[in-house]
Amino acid sequence: MIVSLGEVDAMLRKAARGAGWPWGHAEELGASARALCGSGLPGVALGAALLNAAANDSHCPIRFAAHWGDARQLPTTDTALCCPLLAMPLLATVFCSETRALQARWGSHAVTVDVHGHTQLKAGDSHNGIDLVAIGLTLVPATQPRNHTPVECGVNVRDSDWQALDAHAQHSYVPASEQSRQGAGPAD
Repeated sequence: MIVSLGEVDAMLRKAARGAGWPWGHAEELGASARALCGSGLPGVALGAALLNAAANDSHCPIRFAAHWGDARQLPTTDTALCCPLLAMPLLATVFCSETRALQARWGSHAVTVDVHGHTQLKAGDSHNGIDLVAIGLTLVPATQPRNHTPVECGVNVRDSDWQALDAHAQHSYVPASEQSRQGAGPAD
C-alpha cells in the first residue's frame, strides 16, 4: 500500500491517541514516523510495533526524546529503549546544527541524523524490532549531506502495519448517534 507522508503522520497520531497516549506524545510519534519514512526507513512499521508492544514509559523512545529534549542535554549513560530509531528525528530538532549531528549506537548498529532530519542507518538491519536495546547517544561533527532523495510518490507500507494502526485509531472515534450529530455540520 502506498501512502503519503502526511497520511503517515495523521494515522500515527490517531493510532497513538486511540492507544491512550497524551496529545503531545501522539504528535511526536506522528512526526517521527514521518521523518523516518522520508529518509527511506520503516517509520510506520516501527510506530505500529511500538503501539502494539505497549512499551512502558521508561523504554518508550518518544517519552525518552521528550524528556531529554526538554532537559536540553543528552543522557550520560546508555539507555534501554525499544524501537530506538523513533527517538532520533525528535532529538535531532534539539541537538543538531549545521556543524553537528546526533549519533546513536547499539550493538554493531549506528544511526546518524542531521539538522535536516536525514537519518542514516549503518551496519545491520535489525531496526524493525521491538526488543529492548541499550543505546548510547553522542554528538558528532556533521558531514556533507548525502544525496538525500525526497519521497515523491509516497511511502510503501505493509498492509498489516496500516491495519494495526487503524485498529488503534478506531478507539479514538466517537460512535455515530443522534446525540453526536447534534450541532454537527454548518450552522444555519
